[in-house]
Amino acid sequence: MVIDLSRFANKEYDDVIPVINGIGWSNSRKFSLPVEEDGWYKIHYGDNVASIRKATPLEILKKQEGMKSYIGYPVGEEIIPLNFDNFCKKGYGESFRVFFLNEPPWDIVKFVQGEDKNFYSCGSEVKANRTIINQVKEAFEKNLLINGIKGVTPEIRYVFLLHRMQRDAFLAAKELETLHLKEEERQKRIEEFRATFPGRLEKTIEDAGGTLVRFSKKGSNYTVVWKINGQRVNSTIKDDFGIMELGFCASGEDKRHTLSSAIKLAQDYYEHGGSGIGGLYITRE
Repeated sequence: MVIDLSRFANKEYDDVIPVINGIGWSNSRKFSLPVEEDGWYKIHYGDNVASIRKATPLEILKKQEGMKSYIGYPVGEEIIPLNFDNFCKKGYGESFRVFFLNEPPWDIVKFVQGEDKNFYSCGSEVKANRTIINQVKEAFEKNLLINGIKGVTPEIRYVFLLHRMQRDAFLAAKELETLHLKEEERQKRIEEFRATFPGRLEKTIEDAGGTLVRFSKKGSNYTVVWKINGQRVNSTIKDDFGIMELGFCASGEDKRHTLSSAIKLAQDYYEHGGSGIGGLYITRE
């Protein structure tokens, strides 16, 4: 009997896969793919890749539904898992990188692991119980301790501490102003603070005429709340202070601005009789 091997050699596949730095995996095969940005892609291949395009949201959802999923708390580009032990047993630490993570702080996120062993965000876990994490978030925003909140796990406590460490560098610098230090010592500490991200952020905003209220890491970007003329604005910026979302209407020109130019634009709206809330059309609360 003659076996026709061609029917195996010519078999073709369709798949939806995450691609990082031009590399993707499907059915234990590694592909080098000509994409301009990381993301989920629909590929069709046999011996070679025949076609590739960005996957649709529905295609991504269907793919993720067929994968084992986990949940955890986002802190910047990392996840703190719901249970430390489950991941420590697999050789991971208490936090690890999750790609495509763009959910806000204090959210609960669903994520999956790809064939490349990387983890990928699936967005907010809508079925998760947020009662405790919301109570901890409220305590954080009011600068309170969380010892009296029932049900706080070691994982949630770690999330709280990471956010507090990020914020407290800014608060500690403010407290320097209340201490009776020699001016030389005060300036030395101020310069040290300004070399940090919180310090550079505060100085950039104040030099442009605004006031920093708070900030937090969101994926690879930052959410920054700043104030001008008594009006709060919620902007999303990159780590180089380039604007992703202004937080107020600027005719779709958000990404042309830096944080400094955005504040000056807001001030210009006020000075020249802009309309909307306090002179601005606020688009994000």
